[in-house]
Amino acid sequence: MEIERQKERTWRQYFLNIIHAVRGEEQFTGSSTPAAETLMGFGIFIIVFVIIIAFLVCYGAARLSWCYNTFYGESTGSKVIFSVLCFLFPNFYYPFYALFLDPVCGRVKNQSGGRR
Repeated sequence: MEIERQKERTWRQYFLNIIHAVRGEEQFTGSSTPAAETLMGFGIFIIVFVIIIAFLVCYGAARLSWCYNTFYGESTGSKVIFSVLCFLFPNFYYPFYALFLDPVCGRVKNQSGGRR
């Protein structure tokens, strides 16, 4: 009897019980509906998708910081420290970069002709 109870306690069953509780359904152990499994799969997909997008946003801020500091000739240690900080706090770095640091917005296109 004790071994049988331990088999029923799985993560899959735990998540299915949460889904059924949210939907207001009575769920008995050992039986699951395809709708609940589909909902659980979709929820896991959304969570993984959000984590990937969040990582890409953080990586973008770190990469932007690295390239900016490389452009101005900073040391490797300085580039690593600022890249890590920008990876951890991208919501602060993106507006700061856009308003104060962007090297492209301050440049004027060279109007003089070159060699022909």
